[in-house]
Amino acid sequence: MSRKSRIVMILLSVFVSTVSGAQKFDITPDRGTTINIIGSQPKGCEVCTGSGRSQRCSTSLSLQDNTRVSVEFKCSRPQDVFTVEIVESIECDKESCSGHIIQADSGSLPLLGFQRNFTWIITAKPVFKLDFTKTGLRQIKPSDKCPDSHTYTLRAGEVVVGRYCRAGTVSSAQILNQGSFSLDVPAGQKLQRDRFIVSVGEQITSLAKISVTLTKDPSELLSPNYPQSFPDDDVMQWYFHIPEKHKATVQFLHLTQPRCLKKETAVEYHSRGRGSLVLSLDDAQPVQTQGNFSLTLRNCEMDKRRSGSPGLSLSLKVSASRSSSPVLCKVALSQTEGLSLHIDNVRPDSDCEMKINSKTMKNITVTSNSEISFQDCLPQDVKVTATRVIEWSHLKGRMKTPLHLSVPLLPSCLPAALSKGAIQKVLIHTNASVTWRSSLWSRALRSTKHVLSAAFEGEIAERYIFKLAPSKNTSVLVGTPGWPAGMSSYSTVSWIVSVPPKMKAHLMFTNISQPKCSNRHTNIRVQRIGRTEEDYSRREDEEAKREITVSQNFYLNMSNCMPERGQFSVITKITLQKRKHLLLTIILSAVAALLVIFVVVLVVVCMMVRKKKKKLNEQVGIYNSDGANFLPGHNGCPVTHEDDESHVYASIEDTLVYTHLLKKGAELGIYQAHDTYQSFTGHKEPQKPLASKASSDVGMEVHQPVRLPSEQGPPLPNRPLSHIQVENDIYQTEDQNQEQCSPNLGPRLEPEGGD
Repeated sequence: MSRKSRIVMILLSVFVSTVSGAQKFDITPDRGTTINIIGSQPKGCEVCTGSGRSQRCSTSLSLQDNTRVSVEFKCSRPQDVFTVEIVESIECDKESCSGHIIQADSGSLPLLGFQRNFTWIITAKPVFKLDFTKTGLRQIKPSDKCPDSHTYTLRAGEVVVGRYCRAGTVSSAQILNQGSFSLDVPAGQKLQRDRFIVSVGEQITSLAKISVTLTKDPSELLSPNYPQSFPDDDVMQWYFHIPEKHKATVQFLHLTQPRCLKKETAVEYHSRGRGSLVLSLDDAQPVQTQGNFSLTLRNCEMDKRRSGSPGLSLSLKVSASRSSSPVLCKVALSQTEGLSLHIDNVRPDSDCEMKINSKTMKNITVTSNSEISFQDCLPQDVKVTATRVIEWSHLKGRMKTPLHLSVPLLPSCLPAALSKGAIQKVLIHTNASVTWRSSLWSRALRSTKHVLSAAFEGEIAERYIFKLAPSKNTSVLVGTPGWPAGMSSYSTVSWIVSVPPKMKAHLMFTNISQPKCSNRHTNIRVQRIGRTEEDYSRREDEEAKREITVSQNFYLNMSNCMPERGQFSVITKITLQKRKHLLLTIILSAVAALLVIFVVVLVVVCMMVRKKKKKLNEQVGIYNSDGANFLPGHNGCPVTHEDDESHVYASIEDTLVYTHLLKKGAELGIYQAHDTYQSFTGHKEPQKPLASKASSDVGMEVHQPVRLPSEQGPPLPNRPLSHIQVENDIYQTEDQNQEQCSPNLGPRLEPEGGD
C-alpha cells in the first residue's frame, strides 16, 4: 500500500470523541514505526486501550505493528500531560542503508494537538552519513528556538552533537557506529514535509564529522553537549568548504578548559597540500586561511575527582571573507547639470558587493559627488545607466553648435572595455531621448573626453537615418525602430552604409515580419549611392530573395504601410567581405582557354606527322646499282673494305622510287613479266665522302628506266632534276674509321621482273 493511500485511510479512520471529561482517538501506526505516548505526571491522567473489563490504563503507551488501536485519555486536557514520540529504525551495512529520513505526519496525525517528537535511530557498520544539502542546517544553542518551530537534534550514542534549525551552512554529518536524528514539533504544529538521504559514510576516527559550507554570513558552531562538557578523551571534527577567492578566519567565542590527568586539549588544522598545524586552545587561531580545511578538537583525560571541574566546552565562529580588496571610485557629477548615474547589480547571486559612502546596496543612484566601491564585481554583474535631461532653453543661440554628451568617469571600478559599434551618426526627425546602456566601462574613458555629440541639422525626409561604417570580418545587426515590435504606420528608416575599397557588403534579411496592409505597401529597398537603378526591392505581397551583395556604398531604406493586421519588423545582417578582381579573373580564364586549344592542336599535329612517317617507312625502297638495295628497317653494319666505295651511291634512278606502282601494274596486267629496269653501264666518276658540312654537295645522276620499243609504261612526271635529286651529305672524321658503321644493306637484290 502506498504512503498516499495510507494517509487517506488514516484520515478516514480517525475518530475523536469526548465523553465525561475523557478523549478517545483511533490510531494506526505506520509500518516499521512505533508510537510512544509518554506522560509527564505520574498521577492525574492515564491513557487506556480496550474497553470494559479488558481495558488497560497506564501513564504511558506504546503502539506498533500497523494495527488500528482505540486510545482513551482519562482527562479533559491530555495535551498538557502527555507527549508523543514517533520512532523509526534504519540500519546500514557496509554498502547501503535500509531507508531514508522522511518527514510526514501519517500515523501521528490524530495526535496533532500533542507535542510530538520524531526520532530516527540509525545503526551502521561502522559509519553512516546524513545529507542536508537540499535545505542546510544551522546550529543553535540549547536555549534558542527555530523560526518555523522545527528543531532538530543530532546524537552520537548518548552524546548530543548539536541542535539545529533549517536553512544553514551545515551540509552533512557523519556519525560513528550508532546515533539518532530527531525533530521536535510543538502542539498544533503541522509537520513540514522533507527528506534527508541516509547513506554509508567514509572512514572516520572521531565521534562525529560535521561538514560546513561557508557563505557570506559567519557560522557559529558548538562543541558536543554544549554548554556541558565535551566527552572525556574524545575527538570531534568539522570540515569547512571555502568559496573561491575567499579566505577563512577562526575565532573562539567561549572556552572552558578542564584539568587534565593525561594528554592535553588541542586543536588541529589540516588542509590539502599544506600539512597540519597543532595549536593549544590558548594560542591565537589562524587568520585568513585559504582553501578547504578541517578543524579537529581533542579532549584530554579529565580530572573528575574535584567537584566543580568545568570540563571542556567551546563556541567558535568561522567566517569567510573575500581575498580581494575593494576598488574605490570617486564619481563627480556636479560639473554636468541634470546628470544622474544608476548602477544595478543584475546578478544578486554573484559575489559582487557595491557600496556607496561605505553602505552596502544592491542598487545605487548617484546624483552628486560620491565615493563608490566595488568588490569582486565582474562586468556581467553590473549595469550602469547614465541619464541627462537637456532643456530647450539651454540650446538657444547654439542650435548648429555640437552639444557634447558626457558621462561620469569611473577611474577603475569596472575593468572591462566599452566599444559604441558600427553606428557613427543618427539623424532623428522628432523629439528624441538618447540612452546609452552598457555593463562595460572603457579603460580609455578615464579622462574628461565626451562620449556623444548632439546638434540640430536641416530637414530630412525620413524619420530616422543611421550612418554605418562596418568593420572588416565583423557582422553588424540592424533592426527596424522599435524591434521586436513593428514600425509605426507610414514611418520610414534609412541606413547609409560605407563599404571600403576592394570590399563588398553581404546583406541577409532575417526575422522578417510582414503585415497585411490596408493602404500603401511596405518596402525594403537597396540602392547604391550615385546610381539611379535599384539593386533590391521587395513589398509585403512579393516574394524576393533574402540575400544580396553590394560592391560599394549604398542606401538601405525601409518604409511601413498602414497595417490592417500584423506588423512590419526586420533584422538585417551586414557583413563585409573581400571583393574578387573581375578583370584578372577574365584574363586568367582566357589564358587557360587558349592553353587548352594549343595543347589540343599540338596533339593533333603530332598524331598526323607520326602517321605520315609510319606510312613512308612502310612503302619507300631505295635502289643501289653498285651493290645492294637499302631496305627500311635493316640497320646492321655491313662488311666493308677499306678501299671499296661500293657503299657510296653514285646515282639513283628516279623511276625506282615508283617500284611499288610498277608492281601493282604487273598485278593488274598493265606490265609484262619481262619489264625490267636496266642498270646504267656508262662511266661513273668516283664519289668520295664529304669531310664537313661546308663541303659542296655531290650530285647524283638519276637513271631512267630502259624499256623495249613495243612496250609502253605509264607516263612519268616531267620534273626538273633539282626536285628529284637526293642530297646525301656524309660527314666523316678521321676518328670514325672503324668505329662508325653504315646501315646493313644486306645481299644485293635484283630488281623484280628481271631474268
